[in-house]
Amino acid sequence: MGGLFRLGRSNAKSGKEPTSASENCLPNADMGSRFKDNPNQ
Repeated sequence: MGGLFRLGRSNAKSGKEPTSASENCLPNADMGSRFKDNPNQ
């Protein structure tokens, strides 16, 4: 298990790419929901 964890940490470059996309999707959805709520209000 420790080895796998170490590999993931070493592969931060590869993990950062998918993580960035996931984080971008989260704020994107929040922004869309807020935008819809703004005009709706």
